[in-house]
Amino acid sequence: MKALLTNIEQLIKAIIALFVQFNGTTFVGLTYTNKNGETAKHVINVGFSYANAVKKDLAKLQGTNIENLSKAINFPIDLVQTAVNKMIDSFVKNQNEETQSNQSKAQQDLYIHVPGVTGVKINKETKKIHIYAMAIHKEIIVKGEYKEVNSRELTLCQNAIKKHLNFTTAKYRNFIINPDQLHELNANKLNLVMA
Repeated sequence: MKALLTNIEQLIKAIIALFVQFNGTTFVGLTYTNKNGETAKHVINVGFSYANAVKKDLAKLQGTNIENLSKAINFPIDLVQTAVNKMIDSFVKNQNEETQSNQSKAQQDLYIHVPGVTGVKINKETKKIHIYAMAIHKEIIVKGEYKEVNSRELTLCQNAIKKHLNFTTAKYRNFIINPDQLHELNANKLNLVMA
């Protein structure tokens, strides 16, 4: 079934009506243009538990051999130890409401979570719908323009660790859905298309 949508209110209602039908994890296809002008076809997994992903990634960090990891990602062992410790600390603190970071608390307070709908939230200020899901596949149709980022060495090390240990949490993406950015969304034999 194909539904042609013309505005954000219709889009929000259609996405919520679609996502409320999902039972467990569901693969969703969407064609989307991000804020940098990149248009891509995405396959995402909606309904996968981020809390479970955190537990798995935390276990990977806690069970890793720092010396072997240092050699594998080609960063100094003391920097790798610092990076691993910071990542473990962040995962542990953010699992507990009393110790989570102010940024995590602010993020939670900023959104309306739709009851019975996993992976969809609405920003209280902008009224835009966000789809938060695990990225499975991406096919770029139009390349975007990205600014060069000069990251600190610790950040580069943490990113290398996430990649080497194949972090599930690093695969999560937040798609901010605007009518002018979303071209198409497919799931459960329903095709939502923006006019």
